[in-house]
Amino acid sequence: MISHRMLRIGFIVILGVIVFVSSVWYLLRVPGISNPDVIHALRAVRIAYYQSKVAGGYWNDEMVNQGKKMAHLPLQDRLDFYRTILVEYDLETETAILFVELLGTDSAALRTDLLHIKSSESYGKMQETERKRIEAWLEYLKRLQAIGTAPAY
Repeated sequence: MISHRMLRIGFIVILGVIVFVSSVWYLLRVPGISNPDVIHALRAVRIAYYQSKVAGGYWNDEMVNQGKKMAHLPLQDRLDFYRTILVEYDLETETAILFVELLGTDSAALRTDLLHIKSSESYGKMQETERKRIEAWLEYLKRLQAIGTAPAY
């Protein structure tokens, strides 16, 4: 007969496995993007982001490294990468500067892409945090265009 203690231990182990599997699934899930290079890059950034939360360090280095790898891809793939980064992460200070430098001449195209998203039906279904990030970056990118700044690596 199984004791109550064994049942509790079994329950905790099963719960731990479920949490682990769902965490791995979240890290590997990149919805709405078809290019495997972009998916791989976003996964690498996501893993670096969560590693930095646990162990410290700078995830933005991985963002820059992966962003540089996007340079040879078609514009739409680069926009998918940029959009996912700015919607998923709170880009503050140094990370925001690195992100803008990474955008380079794609900043105008990203702004157009974000305006298109804002006018789409899916925008209303986004989380409030995501909508706020889009609004903020629309304003930042508008300012960049106004002063004619398009930094690039």
